[in-house]
Amino acid sequence: MGTCIFKTSEIKKLVEHTLNAKDHREDWVKNKAPALFFVHDHGIYCMSNGVPNLVENENNFVSYAKDCDPNNDEDFYENARFIVGGDDFVETLPVDENWLKDCSEFQEFRVKVNQKSISATFAKPIN
Repeated sequence: MGTCIFKTSEIKKLVEHTLNAKDHREDWVKNKAPALFFVHDHGIYCMSNGVPNLVENENNFVSYAKDCDPNNDEDFYENARFIVGGDDFVETLPVDENWLKDCSEFQEFRVKVNQKSISATFAKPIN
């Protein structure tokens, strides 16, 4: 298991969307608070749980993890399996206003995955 790295510029767009949404999709425990869904299916990505979807270029906007984008990374499938394993999943990352500040101050958003937990942090301060 390993760490997924995302661009904070894309995460910020998702955070703004979920914080400004009037409604939110429920997670598996029926929580409807602002959040990002951390997803492994066809690649690894984050998406807003805000309703309606954040649409860009006629597609639902998602932020793919480094080396796990099926549109740009030839080995996305193998990379994703190496980082998070083979099973598909959706995990909820609760979001608050502090995330907007962190997106402006850091270069990367990292989600660390192991067999027992998932943790999210911001990394590499912008100089």
